[in-house]
Amino acid sequence: MSRRIALVTIGLVTALLVLAVVPLGVSLTTNERASFRFTVESAARNLSAAAEEYLADHDPATAMNDALAEAKRRGDCALVYGGSGTVASTASCPADLAAQAATTAAAARPASDDAVFAQHGDWLLAAVAVGDDGKRADTAVLARSADSTNDRIGVVWAWLAGTGLAILALGVLFARWLGHWVARPLTALSATAARFGTGGNGLGLAIVHRLATANGGKVALDQTPGGGLTVSLTLPAPR
Repeated sequence: MSRRIALVTIGLVTALLVLAVVPLGVSLTTNERASFRFTVESAARNLSAAAEEYLADHDPATAMNDALAEAKRRGDCALVYGGSGTVASTASCPADLAAQAATTAAAARPASDDAVFAQHGDWLLAAVAVGDDGKRADTAVLARSADSTNDRIGVVWAWLAGTGLAILALGVLFARWLGHWVARPLTALSATAARFGTGGNGLGLAIVHRLATANGGKVALDQTPGGGLTVSLTLPAPR
C-alpha cells in the first residue's frame, strides 16, 4: 500500500516537473537566441550607417574605421563591400567566414531595409545594404560567434536540471512520508482484525459481515484507544 502511494506521488511530481521545466527551458533558450540575433543585426546596421557616411556622403572614413575597430574588439568579423569589391574589413575574419560573408552580401537587396542572415558553424552573419536610395550596391556584413550565447543557454539548462532534481528529491521524501502516514492506520487495523479473526473465539469477521449484510445490518471497525479493535454490529429493529 505505502509503496504504491509513494510511486504514484513520485510519478505526479515528475510529470509536473517535466511540464514546468521543459517549456521554461525552451522559452528561455528561444529568448536568448532571439536576443543574440537582434544584437548581431543592430551591430550590422550600425556598421552600415557608418559606411554610408564614407561611401555615399564622402565623409572621412573615421566613423567606419571606428565601427570596424569596435567589431574587432568584440571578436566579430566585419566587412564592407562596394561595387568594386571589399572596401574595408577587420583583421579577424577567417578565409572561410569571409567567403560566406561575400555570399551573404550578394543576397542583400539594395534599398531594402531587411537584413539577410546566414549561419556558418557557430557564427551568425547579418548583411545590411548601405544607403536607402537604391543607387548603390554597397553592403555591410557583420558576423559574430554564438559561443557566449550557447554557454549561457547551457548554464540555464544546467540550473533548471539542478533545480528539478532537487525538487524531485524532496518529492521522493514527501512521497515516502505520505505513503507511510496513509498506510499506518490501515496496517494497524488489518493486523488487529487478523488477530481477532484467527483467535478461535467465535465467527470470523468475514462471516459476521456477510450475515449482517444479509439481514440489512452493517459492521464497523474502529481502533480502540490504547490498542485493540472495536467491532460495532448494527442490525435493523425487528418488525
